[in-house]
Amino acid sequence: MPTDYDRDVYAQPPTKSAVVDRGPYDLTKLLVKAFYYVVDLPVTTLHGIERLLNKIYYYHRRVNRVPDITQCIVGDYICQYEAEVQWHRDWLVDKEIVKVVQERLQACHVREGPDSEEMCREDVEKFEKAMKAFNCRNIFVKRCILKGSHFPRIMNMGPLEN
Repeated sequence: MPTDYDRDVYAQPPTKSAVVDRGPYDLTKLLVKAFYYVVDLPVTTLHGIERLLNKIYYYHRRVNRVPDITQCIVGDYICQYEAEVQWHRDWLVDKEIVKVVQERLQACHVREGPDSEEMCREDVEKFEKAMKAFNCRNIFVKRCILKGSHFPRIMNMGPLEN
């Protein structure tokens, strides 16, 4: 700046910077930062790299089969729970299969128009077969298991052996 400037227009810049009062030494902040940089940051970084290298897709998960609920001992609640969860998983898969077959049947009806009865006969048969399998495997068996003693006689297995 020139030496002959108007001091009202251009204020004199401060000669020293402002002093920030940092207060007393804080040990907890130091420990938290040390933990972050020593433990948390490396672990998080390695975990992220591992996930990038070994991508695991949830729909590729393989679940081991467990015994059927008819093979569980009467007081074995863990076996009964696992069998129930297995049955529920199977039910969800069967339901999705029926949905896919039904969508194919509807697409065939839309595609063929008035000739859909004749042209979509195979799809109708597949849908009926899928629905019959779904009802037979899931609804009928579940009702029989819930009723208890009727299940072995209906399936022609004879009485259950303990």
